[in-house]
Amino acid sequence: MGKLIFVLGGAQSGKSRIALNFAKNGKGKSAFVATCLPVDREMNEKIKRHREERPKNWSTVEAGNTPFAIKMEKGDATTILIDSLTLWAARCVEKNWNRKEVEERASAFAREIKEKFARSIVVSDEVGLSIVPDVKSARKFRTLLGSVNQIFAREAQNFYVVFAGVPVCVKK
Repeated sequence: MGKLIFVLGGAQSGKSRIALNFAKNGKGKSAFVATCLPVDREMNEKIKRHREERPKNWSTVEAGNTPFAIKMEKGDATTILIDSLTLWAARCVEKNWNRKEVEERASAFAREIKEKFARSIVVSDEVGLSIVPDVKSARKFRTLLGSVNQIFAREAQNFYVVFAGVPVCVKK
């Protein structure tokens, strides 16, 4: 059974950089699982920055349209970095998946990556520390992502929350 490392933080907290550093310390082949879709100029610039930060020998798996599913087999990589669950949760809301279905898929996926890979580093945003949104779809997203984050925090062997670029170990 592989090790799952969960990295949670707010927007621009440094969570992706911290997760990348964890992933770089692994042995064997590494892969980046991109959950982002290049929908606008700002997102394209962010994707470009993230690509430049990653080692050139890493493979990239585009999984923006396939929440909680990646096309990789056991042995394709030793370490995977998934950035981020937040974008998958947003895609689930767009697809109008219900909470139970998302929770079941997220749980199965967390177990699957622990079986397939020696190390899986998973990044997500903490969106529940702010005010309750007044828009129903935003509340649905916040609730859904909160559930997904709880699943990954529970399944993780190591769990970090990143504040202003500093990782705080919550679970080891």
